[in-house]
Amino acid sequence: MKKKSNKKILFISCLLCVTFFVSLTSTQTTAYDNNIHLSFEEDPFVFGILGGHFDLDPVHTWDTNSFCVILQSVECLFSHDTSKTPMGITPLLAASHGVWSSDKLTYTVNLRTGVRFHDGTELDASAVKWNFDRIAYFMNVTGEISDSGRIAPWEDLFRLDDGRPIINRTEVVNSYEIRFVLNEPFSALESLLAFPGTGILSPSSTPFSTYIVISTADLVGTGPFDYINYEQDLEINYHQFTDYWGHNTRISHLKFSLYGDSSQLNEALLNGEIDMIDQVLNTYFAQYEEHPDISLVKYKSYIIRQITLNNKRINSTWRRSISYSVNYDEIMNIQSMIGIKMNSPFANTMQYHNDTLDFPIFNITKSREILHSAGIGLNLGLYDDNAWIQKANSASPLSKLNISFLIGNELQENISYILEENLKLIGIDLIPLGLTWPEYINILINLEQGWDKIDLAFFGWGLDVNHPYGLYELYKSNGDINMAQIDDAYLNSLLDAALNTTDEDEIESIYNEVQRYLVEESNPYIWLFQQYDYFAFKSNIYDLEYAFFGTPLFKNTYRGSTEPQELREYYELIYGCAYGPSDIDPLKAYDSTSTNIINQVVESLFEYNFSDPNLELIPRLAADYGSWSSDKLNYTVNLRTDVKFHDGNTFNADAVKWNYDRLSYLMNFNGDLPEYMSSPPFKNLYMWEDGTPIIKEIEILGEYKVKFVLNRPMAAFEALLSFSGSAILSPSSTPRYDYIDNNYGGIVGTGPFVYENFDDGNEIIYSAWDEYYQGKAEIDKLVYRIISDINERNHALLNGEIDFLNDPSIDFLTNFADNPEIHLKNISSSTFTFVTMNNNYINKTLRQAISYATDYNYIIEVIQGNQATRVQSIIPSGIRYSNYSFDYPILNITEARRILVQSGLVNLELDDENAWLLKTANDPIIEINYTYNSGINIRSKIGTLLRDNLAQIGIKLELEEIEWSDYWYRLVSGSKEFQMTYAGWAPDY
Repeated sequence: MKKKSNKKILFISCLLCVTFFVSLTSTQTTAYDNNIHLSFEEDPFVFGILGGHFDLDPVHTWDTNSFCVILQSVECLFSHDTSKTPMGITPLLAASHGVWSSDKLTYTVNLRTGVRFHDGTELDASAVKWNFDRIAYFMNVTGEISDSGRIAPWEDLFRLDDGRPIINRTEVVNSYEIRFVLNEPFSALESLLAFPGTGILSPSSTPFSTYIVISTADLVGTGPFDYINYEQDLEINYHQFTDYWGHNTRISHLKFSLYGDSSQLNEALLNGEIDMIDQVLNTYFAQYEEHPDISLVKYKSYIIRQITLNNKRINSTWRRSISYSVNYDEIMNIQSMIGIKMNSPFANTMQYHNDTLDFPIFNITKSREILHSAGIGLNLGLYDDNAWIQKANSASPLSKLNISFLIGNELQENISYILEENLKLIGIDLIPLGLTWPEYINILINLEQGWDKIDLAFFGWGLDVNHPYGLYELYKSNGDINMAQIDDAYLNSLLDAALNTTDEDEIESIYNEVQRYLVEESNPYIWLFQQYDYFAFKSNIYDLEYAFFGTPLFKNTYRGSTEPQELREYYELIYGCAYGPSDIDPLKAYDSTSTNIINQVVESLFEYNFSDPNLELIPRLAADYGSWSSDKLNYTVNLRTDVKFHDGNTFNADAVKWNYDRLSYLMNFNGDLPEYMSSPPFKNLYMWEDGTPIIKEIEILGEYKVKFVLNRPMAAFEALLSFSGSAILSPSSTPRYDYIDNNYGGIVGTGPFVYENFDDGNEIIYSAWDEYYQGKAEIDKLVYRIISDINERNHALLNGEIDFLNDPSIDFLTNFADNPEIHLKNISSSTFTFVTMNNNYINKTLRQAISYATDYNYIIEVIQGNQATRVQSIIPSGIRYSNYSFDYPILNITEARRILVQSGLVNLELDDENAWLLKTANDPIIEINYTYNSGINIRSKIGTLLRDNLAQIGIKLELEEIEWSDYWYRLVSGSKEFQMTYAGWAPDY
């Protein structure tokens, strides 16, 4: 069912600015509000976790609990898209995927801008280099560490087969660009840069040559939570990091509560002491499933369970036959909710996973056919089960093998006995051997005495990196965990080749062959299942996420205020507006409603950061800020590589060029636009005063790189690229030589919402874009409901018919402020209104005097009802280069009179009030008309105020009220008839 938000959101949009002396900014709401569908956390959110040893330093950590602690506060250059199967690599602190050099030995990455560590230090390329220099130090690349216990525990991951580091060095290219120089090509580099051990720490707060000590030191990263403290054996605390570069968390206080064992942990959740656990005992499954206030959620973990087949003692014929003799379904039924049967040697969460293989299933006939084709058991009938079983039980079975299992591990014991019976069907006498844990460990660390004696053994493997490279230790001849003792030159060559190329198609092809070869020819393991792991949590907890190796992440988690199934089913937000779009094509729309409607769907290369009081430009579809050529005529920019249009097509350099070629055509820069077609209403923004286009041409420099060639240097070019007319549309769904039709067309962009339809006069409907590169919007359906009457719109919000309003009537503000279900919020706007003075009629001296004769406080406090503020610059706050340090005019009648007297325009005493008023009435210094359109009370009231103000300095102001049609005609005719008039302006960019 649809679920409405708990609180209604309200924009107040009341603007006023007087060009030469007054600017008043609007009051509005924030775009991201933590009260939609949730209650902001005051009490701590408590995550239960098993106590014990924790490491706080990513470089010294190799256990899941420690990584869980670290990853709430620390981020890597890359992360994993856990919403997809297989999981892909996605930029995190990197602004986009990097670029390989032609020799595949350097990988250059642009960094996000505007990111700060918790201590206020800026994230830049120098900070990233410092971190990787520190990693190299703890890998003992420099040879300075004599104590092997101080070396990073996972350093082998970052070394080549010959022991050399994969990364030779890092180089700072510029402030936000870092280059990794490798010793050999290594295509899995991005996956290593997503490994938690490479989490980026603040150089200002982190020791370089010693590890962070959890009992005394601080963990300072860039993540959504600021690490506060660790109370030994009790808890770990975090607070929301309010300057986080992404959206702020919905949890203000996060606490990890430590428990001594798993039973205590599970009981604590049942007793309501904590909000969530991830160490769920299967003995508690039934209680959680029956509990009305607890949810049990499973996810496919990164852990795979398999059985090694000793490749030295068991040849490929027998290994392949054994693979088809295992009753996999019976094994999966031993324990419910154990996992999912594997269909590839790669977990289905891993990059390059291929599920189209001819994967072994339980097929005794095929198993025996494999043996017969090799000349084994030819005297045994293909369908004679008894003959094969008797052979297995005889003194001379076809093969005699052992399988080792851990004593006390019920699952391993049960599988061992299933396999014992299964393998008899192909003449194998399988002997289960129970081992204690110390005995098993002794076998693992003693290759010659241990592994050679094991035929079959249970083996689980958790990935360190989400890439086949994480399995190399199991499959390469020199792998440290090659318990199956594989020694296969062809397999080695494939694995090496996959790391030696950066061509994605080639990599995928190689790994497809690796999987096919393992499954259909080599069969070094019996692949059983990919393990399920579980979260258990209170049922009012939503938006849990986890890293690919199972660590929960709480960046988006919150407590809901209503029943979860209702909330999780559907989110709809209804926005009340006065009218629909005049146009839905970005190249034709020029009113605020149309651009607002369009901007839910489309994006430009750059945008303004509305969380920044200075409204700085930041990259959107651009991966970074571009670079200028020395002559300022070429602007080169890299594009994001992870973006798709709503029609499924890829956003790339071709799409950008297509859009600007379309813009050039419709602007008629080449003179080939048909006469019946009009150019965009803002054409002048894209050309110089003499008609020369600003953009000469666009060149494609690579799949994700474009160059803008300009006819003349233009300092504001990045701002122009942020303008709504510069939005990027899908070339596959947009007419090249015409505008999008409002009634029959559709707008297809890259934004968070998909445009569904426009019911003229009623509503515009959008749906959330599932594949949005920044994550799916929290609102499933967005509706712009058209309510033309302003009073009806305000009542609709009060009555709960809409959720959001940005133009409330002043008459309703008290109602909104008193309503506990409505948020009334104010923010500054760059939009301003003003009174103009005709410079040809009113000279500089008079303009200065008028500036000091105006009662600004009355305009703000009385006429605007304190719903606006005065700015102190001709450029309002929120626009770049605004400067409030000027000696800006204020109401000072004496100063206004002094200006007039000193200029010789009048000879009166400054403090003789009656004389100035008589001057105005009988012989004014100048008579000025103030023209305004009828029906707008504010404009009339400002005119009346100015008339009274200027009468005090000998200036006579006449009020001229005219109809809107007449006013508009004068305005578009050049407005030279206006001596003073009220107007408004919203900057285009």
